[in-house]
Amino acid sequence: MADNRLNGMIKSYTEGMTNVDGQPDPQKSGATLTYGPYGEPPFPITSDKIDVHFEFTAPITYVDHLERDIEVSRWGNNVAIEERYKLTNHAAKSPHYEPPSNHRLKDQFSRIQHARTRYASPPTHAITGLAIPLKNGASNAYFTDIIGNVSTSRFRPARGVADAHLEIQPRYPIFGGWNYTFRLGWNIDLDKVERTSNSKRILKIPFIEGPENIQYENFDLTLILPEGSR
Repeated sequence: MADNRLNGMIKSYTEGMTNVDGQPDPQKSGATLTYGPYGEPPFPITSDKIDVHFEFTAPITYVDHLERDIEVSRWGNNVAIEERYKLTNHAAKSPHYEPPSNHRLKDQFSRIQHARTRYASPPTHAITGLAIPLKNGASNAYFTDIIGNVSTSRFRPARGVADAHLEIQPRYPIFGGWNYTFRLGWNIDLDKVERTSNSKRILKIPFIEGPENIQYENFDLTLILPEGSR
């Protein structure tokens, strides 16, 4: 087993086994543990559990609820897409985080202190940014949360065959166990995603778009068609 985010920080692992060559298992090299090979299993077949405790320095981005609206406007020759996220970081809870019974910070969060330590400390599992590829020549992207517009975002329009790209930074780092609610939106020219076949109009838009390496619990999709559609 190996992962480029382990950084060799394997805390503990199951030992005391022997492979078919009579060598002790496992063989450890950096962040890689090698178990086996083994001979034929005994009959009846038995099983043994292997435990590995390692340091994982990446966030676990989890969307508790995503609402995605797709509004088609023939009058404006436009498709407006808006997504509303309720997001949680499922990584290990921050030491500043109280158990769920309290749901509050032990100490006040300091942006200045966080900025000072982010370059001196090991990689953090806090979510500090999300990259979102957008297809079909997306334009006029926006990023807001419950406070209002979030200026820490960067939108790169599509160029040639390359897709548009939206990079967002939350208003604060999302540590393990923390939540963040926000919305994204952008426009697409209707001509780029619609075609006519046998007097019917066919709309082709991705069922879901969003950051990579993300999990979804609940997803609601709403498609708003022009008046008179059937």
